[in-house]
Amino acid sequence: MIRTLSSLLSSLALLFGLCLGPALASAETVTILLKLQPKKANGHNWDIGPGADPVLCVEETCYRSHGPGRPATPMSRARMLGPFVAMNVAGKAGACTNKTACVFRGVELPDDVSPVRPIDIDVEAHDRMEERFVTVDRTCDAGTGALACYRGTHTVEYSMWIVPETLAATLPAVTLQAALGGDMDQSRLAYAEEFLGEEHDAMPSLVADFFAKTLEDTVDPACAGRSDTMMAAFELAGIADGSDPRFNAFLSDYLADPTRAMISRSIVDQPREFWRLNEAIGRLHQISGAREVRLERARRGIFLDGAIDERRPVLVVGYDVSDRARKLIDRCEGRSEMDLSSLVKRNGS
Repeated sequence: MIRTLSSLLSSLALLFGLCLGPALASAETVTILLKLQPKKANGHNWDIGPGADPVLCVEETCYRSHGPGRPATPMSRARMLGPFVAMNVAGKAGACTNKTACVFRGVELPDDVSPVRPIDIDVEAHDRMEERFVTVDRTCDAGTGALACYRGTHTVEYSMWIVPETLAATLPAVTLQAALGGDMDQSRLAYAEEFLGEEHDAMPSLVADFFAKTLEDTVDPACAGRSDTMMAAFELAGIADGSDPRFNAFLSDYLADPTRAMISRSIVDQPREFWRLNEAIGRLHQISGAREVRLERARRGIFLDGAIDERRPVLVVGYDVSDRARKLIDRCEGRSEMDLSSLVKRNGS
């Protein structure tokens, strides 16, 4: 559960950290294990040849790896991403040149929650991967002789383990290097299984919260637990609109009765659909966390307005969404057998 919430609410964690004030912030040195997926999110290769040339940037400081046995070299972001480093074909990313998995020793996280972004160095245009706000993973352990971390950071293009340097310093370089293999792959699978499993169990409650926000009214839990009602929530939120049949089929199967194989293997077998679902569920969580609701008759659709308070934005609901949601819930709670998904599409046409 902790790993799932960390992934979904990393940005909220950053805001929470900022609210603690600078007095409670503390820099810490870590070792970061980075493993890229074989291809970019768009399906293209990282470089012309095999591998990539990744560096890590933490705010305005970037790090070039020297492998698992030596501290990484810190460098200003401007210098690391400048033309002279990129043109050093023989070693522009240090030990990570032409690699998709590498170890960064001695990386300083300036705050309790710090932004980390892997960047693939290229001559023409760098590939800036998703930035994540991370904390030191206190679950990391090497008691069995192999390193294992249970709160890994996972995105569509990479996985990271944030290992306390105090632990990494006690381990042979070969142990750190070995963790980049199957151990991190298993961590990614475990994340997907935990995320989809826990979110599926919590989906009726999340959907009930969604309709409670859009209608400003409570919803029968039995109605919120129906797969067609849950699908309707994604459609009303603008997350599933019928334009992507593969995703819609994946979402429908997930909301109905997913098999264990789908849950445990989807991040590998259907990565595009998995990460889109990950984002969609995060969107529903954001909507349910809105501090208040504002109904606007002249507006269509639904969106979050954070102009006043970015941490707890206002949910702006167009009258078309409110009207469709009310008809759906009224029919559902009236025990109608009408196909709710068809009703959503008809009223939205």
